[in-house]
Amino acid sequence: MPLAFSTGATLRQASRCIPVSILTGFLGSGKTTLLCQLLTHPQMRSTAVLVNEFGDIGIDDLLLKQIAPNVVLLESGCICCTIGDDLASSLLQLLGQREAGEVPEFDRVIIETTGLADPAPVLQGFMGPTLMATPFRMAGVITTVDAIHGSSQLDTHAESIKQAAIADRLVITKSDLAAETSVQNLIKRLQRINPTAQIYQVANGCIEPGKLLDTGLWNPQTKGIDIPRWLNDHALGSPGYLRSAVQGSLSATSHHDDNIDTFFLTWDAPVRYTEFADCLDRMLATHGERLLRVKGILNIEGASAPVVVHGVQKMFHPPVQLPAWPDATRGSKLVFITQNLSRSIIENFLAAIVRAPVPPRH
Repeated sequence: MPLAFSTGATLRQASRCIPVSILTGFLGSGKTTLLCQLLTHPQMRSTAVLVNEFGDIGIDDLLLKQIAPNVVLLESGCICCTIGDDLASSLLQLLGQREAGEVPEFDRVIIETTGLADPAPVLQGFMGPTLMATPFRMAGVITTVDAIHGSSQLDTHAESIKQAAIADRLVITKSDLAAETSVQNLIKRLQRINPTAQIYQVANGCIEPGKLLDTGLWNPQTKGIDIPRWLNDHALGSPGYLRSAVQGSLSATSHHDDNIDTFFLTWDAPVRYTEFADCLDRMLATHGERLLRVKGILNIEGASAPVVVHGVQKMFHPPVQLPAWPDATRGSKLVFITQNLSRSIIENFLAAIVRAPVPPRH
């Protein structure tokens, strides 16, 4: 993680970037139906869809014509193309085709992963130097979960748990075909795995695109940075979650049986950025693979506004300073989603940089 961080100008330009959403979910979980229904909405025109193979998502009935190698134009006006060996290369190639006038304009991208895929490497790709230098920005992860088979898939497939754990939005599909008690039990389990993700039930893939897309820092409705919406950390403060003061920080944690822990840590005292970077380096070297996702803001000593932190396992987005504090609250706040890694271990790493204990907030 580089010690220098960029200014808020990077985020202020977000409205001119191309938002990219990752659509993932286990085999048969309804990604095809959801994607096809999303593409029928007028606001989804001028969308580029990247898939591993066209046949994977069953869009043959939506194909209109081939306009370039591995690129077809859909009746909805959207572009659909195949992902090559490298995601970044595929995105850059598509961007070059757009600039050359070889494909129509697009202002949004949806990447559909295979059912057995680990979405973390795709998310990490947007934190690397290749895509960081392009107009593409990560808008969030959407995970579909089958209401009929979702629970058994979570029991038997580690990929299914990870797909749910790092999601920004969880979509329970086929809810009209499953017993209500089964659906409610699945919702409760998903809430335990990932309490910061908003959960929606859909039938036949019908849902407004705005509920699933643009879940990143930039809020297109308010035309600004939306930290509370991005973190959704208030979910961790609801009844049933442990709240305690540890090493001067206020923490909240979810408890469940899938070896996933979701918790947030907050503290008021400013931290030295170099100390935090060193602490993070040690944490990643020791436990990087088990840090499924980390996101939040830091109150940096000497900085007039907070610095955004966002990482997936061992890969972290270069830190970016916001143009201003989002509200009157001043303090660091980090949300962690970990696998087989307890909150206490993270707290022990961070204890050295939190020098001024603060009383717990209620």
